[in-house]
Amino acid sequence: MSDKNQNFDADLSGMPGTPSGRLDTDLGGMDASQAHEYVLAFVTTMKETQAARAAQEKELAIWKERVLLATGKNETVLASKAEEKVAQIMEKITGLKAEEAELHGKVLVLKDELKCLKTRFQATVDVDQLQAELDMNVGRPDTVAKSFKDQEADAQLENLKKKMRGTDNT
Repeated sequence: MSDKNQNFDADLSGMPGTPSGRLDTDLGGMDASQAHEYVLAFVTTMKETQAARAAQEKELAIWKERVLLATGKNETVLASKAEEKVAQIMEKITGLKAEEAELHGKVLVLKDELKCLKTRFQATVDVDQLQAELDMNVGRPDTVAKSFKDQEADAQLENLKKKMRGTDNT
């Protein structure tokens, strides 16, 4: 484990997934900004792990070349030491790949948790946005049809009034 990772672990003391026994993907008890920083720390660690793996893979290529070079010159002692180094690097790469896969899974879970947490912590409601969403989902009220119905009702009322006046006069 690199010094950066050890520092990261020390910084996380008392946070989820640490000796307190909580899962490190549990954002409970954090506000949105704390949770964002926590997720960012995981993403940063994952990126550092990916960079470390890439560096080890470059180192592996160099040592494999050295094995071939030593073997080509019949330097068996040198070749065997280079092969030992290749095995050590392969072991490191395997560990880094496992750590990277674990971090990737946790980051996916944490990002989903963060989205849920952010929606819970939205303090204000944007009335205009809610109205726009309602209009999109339900549709705006049909004011034109209502206007026509009102005019038709007024016309029928006038006709009734005329009929009533006509029967009163005779």
